[in-house]
Amino acid sequence: GNSAKSMTIDNDGNLKIHPPVTAEEHQQKFKEFKFFQEEGLDKGYDKMQKILTQMNTFKIKPKPEDVNIKFLRGLPPSWSGIALIPKTKGELEYISFDDLYNKLKFLE
Repeated sequence: GNSAKSMTIDNDGNLKIHPPVTAEEHQQKFKEFKFFQEEGLDKGYDKMQKILTQMNTFKIKPKPEDVNIKFLRGLPPSWSGIALIPKTKGELEYISFDDLYNKLKFLE
């Protein structure tokens, strides 16, 4: 994304990008969430879980519906048809992120 990132150069001259450390940086990471076709559904799920865990350390708990919508919007374009199924059923506010993942895994 376009968010500012903390960077340093190590002893070998390699650029090091540091992970988010403030609540705002974690929220930005959540806001910009997406993953790529090559990463697969499992990797995308792990990525979102990591962001949610980090946000939780700052007592930031997005609503389940917001997490589900963010995850569906972060899916690669090839998933657009599959992602419509839970959206059109209107169940995003009633199911957990884990349940959404399991439904998508089943539809995969």
